[in-house]
Amino acid sequence: MSKNRFFSILLIGYLSVTNVGADAGNGARLFEGSVSFENGGVSCVACHNASNALVINGGTLAKDLTKAISGYGGVEAGAGETVKAMITDSSSMPSPMMTTAYKGKELTASEATDLVDFLVKADSEATAPSNDSNSFIISGVVGAIIIFVLLSIFGRKRKRESVNQAMYDRQIKSSWKESKE
Repeated sequence: MSKNRFFSILLIGYLSVTNVGADAGNGARLFEGSVSFENGGVSCVACHNASNALVINGGTLAKDLTKAISGYGGVEAGAGETVKAMITDSSSMPSPMMTTAYKGKELTASEATDLVDFLVKADSEATAPSNDSNSFIISGVVGAIIIFVLLSIFGRKRKRESVNQAMYDRQIKSSWKESKE
């Protein structure tokens, strides 16, 4: 088997496993940058976050896109088409920073479709935000109480006076008082 044929089979196998095509999985890979945009644009995760199991946590520089589709009225209201139009034309992007970053590096129609599919999936799977700061504080207080209780239990058997004091007392009792008398 020649090298070219081997690598062709390997590439076909990789593409079938990674399921490259118009789907939320490919949109997630485009979003996080594990698959590059055809025109060399910056990955979305550099500035945006989308809370979903398919992608890593992203940047906090720009808007969280977890509920982006709902923010534009939902799928029923044509939000997907609105988002596609915004991300395929650099002049209609929502921020000047995006306009500059994607000028001449616009997303293709298939990339935009994949990204919107991912955003629809992220939106539909999003749960109500939890108040993690309260649970963090409560966990810290409970943890501190447990540590104090354990220290007090294990600290009961510790020696109450220093080892040096015991040696000093033995020395005082035995040697110099006896030699004086």
